[in-house]
Amino acid sequence: SISVKSNSDEIIHKYRAQITKKGYLKFLSHLDWQNTLVKALFRSELPVVFTEGFNPIPKISLGAALPIFIESETEFIDFEIRGTYATEDIKQILNKSLDKNAQIINIYEISFLSSKAISKVIKSIYSISVPIGIPIGILETLTG
Repeated sequence: SISVKSNSDEIIHKYRAQITKKGYLKFLSHLDWQNTLVKALFRSELPVVFTEGFNPIPKISLGAALPIFIESETEFIDFEIRGTYATEDIKQILNKSLDKNAQIINIYEISFLSSKAISKVIKSIYSISVPIGIPIGILETLTG
């Protein structure tokens, strides 16, 4: 099912967002990247769903960890929100809370039965820009 009711009869929806990670954000570790996204969710004031228990944390799931020093055109994050919102509204609200180097490209609602974002990554494609004048021997070392 796309939405579920919580214990307090609030409707909960699960979303998957495609987000960029560019510029100086390439220097963030996966944990720092996750913390950045969690803080953006808090700043957005969207009613994010938390885990239950002694130490509740936001219910979010990120895609595969990106190596440090690498930019990305598409990272994935899954999260849950209480209430009903249009996906375009969520995108606009979150983009205002995010850094200009981390913007949501697309967002869509997913089923609670969907596998986590990390399992959706089948392959990664890397593009390397090399300045003119780099000796060929160095390039061969980089490409194996």
